[in-house]
Amino acid sequence: MSDKSHMRVGKDELYDPLIEFFLKTGSNFLEVYINGINSRCLIINLNKSIKEKGLEDRIRTVIINNVVYLVQNSYARLPMSQIPSRE
Repeated sequence: MSDKSHMRVGKDELYDPLIEFFLKTGSNFLEVYINGINSRCLIINLNKSIKEKGLEDRIRTVIINNVVYLVQNSYARLPMSQIPSRE
């Protein structure tokens, strides 16, 4: 019997739905957290999915204080002082 708690989830099942959700919301940014995945791995895999979907001109990933965000490219060009704080 296999232990389902250790099953691997494919990239398409994990990162692509996050990107699709972000695009559907129309939000300028979305904080992304996946339990058990560190920020560096999260950024790498989100960037791969963004590139594979050809969305580099629309969205990007940003890491601020070890928190990962999906960000609309137009919003990412704002000065840091105009980006809302988490606090």
